[in-house]
Amino acid sequence: MKKRERNSRINSLASIRFIVILSLSIVGTIWAVYLESILHNPSYVGFLTSFFTIAGIIGYFFAINIMQKDGEKKAYFFSMIFICIILFLFGIIKNIWIIAILGALWYLIGSIRITAFGIMVANNSKRKELSKNEGKIYAIVNIAWVIGPLLAGFIADKLGYSKLFFISATIMLIAIIIFNLLKIKKKEKTRKPEKIIKTFFEFFKNKKRLASYFLSGGINFWWTLLYIYIPILIINSGLTNKTVGLFIFAVAVPTVIFEIPFGKLAGKIGFKKMFVLGYSILAFSALVCFFITNIYTILIILILSSIGAAMVEPTTEAYFFDIIKESEREKYYPPYNSTIDLNVLLSSLSAALILLLFPFRSIFILFGVAMVIMVLLSVKMKNLIEAKRKD
Repeated sequence: MKKRERNSRINSLASIRFIVILSLSIVGTIWAVYLESILHNPSYVGFLTSFFTIAGIIGYFFAINIMQKDGEKKAYFFSMIFICIILFLFGIIKNIWIIAILGALWYLIGSIRITAFGIMVANNSKRKELSKNEGKIYAIVNIAWVIGPLLAGFIADKLGYSKLFFISATIMLIAIIIFNLLKIKKKEKTRKPEKIIKTFFEFFKNKKRLASYFLSGGINFWWTLLYIYIPILIINSGLTNKTVGLFIFAVAVPTVIFEIPFGKLAGKIGFKKMFVLGYSILAFSALVCFFITNIYTILIILILSSIGAAMVEPTTEAYFFDIIKESEREKYYPPYNSTIDLNVLLSSLSAALILLLFPFRSIFILFGVAMVIMVLLSVKMKNLIEAKRKD
């Protein structure tokens, strides 16, 4: 594949990803607040989110055979259609039990969507360009996380949650139409479906894959704090949905600015240094927040902590693709991606249990300690430098 053609396809994927994430960020900004308005308890929100993420983990089991049977482009297309329908239904349904079912389906299908997109990016990139391309896509995605929260805060305050879901579904529909017109590299042939359980066990037998799994999961553990619990803290502090939107907007700004240069830097100096420094910043930020009571100071610290997140987020996936063979992508990428929902599950459930017994600020200790563990794992990992690759 020629370089110009590869770049064109990566740019197309980045564009469609932007529209999809814009749709999802509008809902994601107020998702925890929306659930808390129904459940009236932040701990219950944590437990319900844990239920959703279990469904997400199950989705990765389906993703393996779907990728190999139908190909990633088809899987991504149909996952967007189902998500669009679910978003629309959220706008008209108020029953908590139906919302729980729809939420579980949303997370399950989301796992397939995430897996399909990651494979499309990898298949349209050279190995030595992966970290750069991942950085580019994550930066563009985070622009959506800049715009989406601003819209969400305004829409939720002025029009209500139902209209917000309808607008999100409409944007997803636009993404579906555009994606169907794009010329993305298709899967040329199908492979014999893998034995799913066996594939998951095989994945975890390899030490490099196992290390990548845990290191990648750390950033998802962290995002639970910012996207699930901090919005609830903001509302419970007497602030508005607009403040939630402004906070999520501000969190995304450092990632937009730094993820492309950090992605390129990781390719030159190696992944290890980026992981150690990035997770150190996150650990320090969370532990400092435990000792602070002023809500605005906490928000500023967490916004600045996104500089550390920008070091980690785009490089973890690039690192994984660098340590496996190209022929193993469809087989091992779904098990690898289960670290997203597993860590959201662990963080949501553990934080929910803590909130049943201790004050809200106690969860900062939980997330700080988790990030310290990620630092220790990063220190022990073997460095890998993409720039030294021949391919």
